[in-house]
Amino acid sequence: QTTWAEVDLKDFASIFRRLKLAQLFRAPDLEEDTRRVVLNTMDYNPLQVLPDTVAWPLEKEDIRNWFFRRRSAGLVPAGSDNDRDLKTVRWVHMHGLDPLMLLRLAVKYQLHPLSIEDALLMRRQPSKIERTGNDYFCAVNL
Repeated sequence: QTTWAEVDLKDFASIFRRLKLAQLFRAPDLEEDTRRVVLNTMDYNPLQVLPDTVAWPLEKEDIRNWFFRRRSAGLVPAGSDNDRDLKTVRWVHMHGLDPLMLLRLAVKYQLHPLSIEDALLMRRQPSKIERTGNDYFCAVNL
């Protein structure tokens, strides 16, 4: 049995993000049109590429399930010599711009608020790529 005294900062931050994400699926004043947003994701490392098997667009409940599921663990075979050295990257591409979906992605992947602001104002700005810590955020106006 775990007590709150045993929850470290990393665990607490993870719990808090999941609660915030759940709140974004329950907010009655936030309307969305799930048919206009399509997400494509891909996990990759230097040895393998694993595209997402989910077919978009999804119904609202399926979108919620997608946000709360864990990543697949199928990229590097267990026990390989260099599995600890390989960093896995998740590429998320959003077709269309839905501020609610972007906010959910920001919470799930801990995106920097200024990067999200740039993406929302993309029609008035040139394309850009930014690095925050170990993460890169790319916004391209097509």
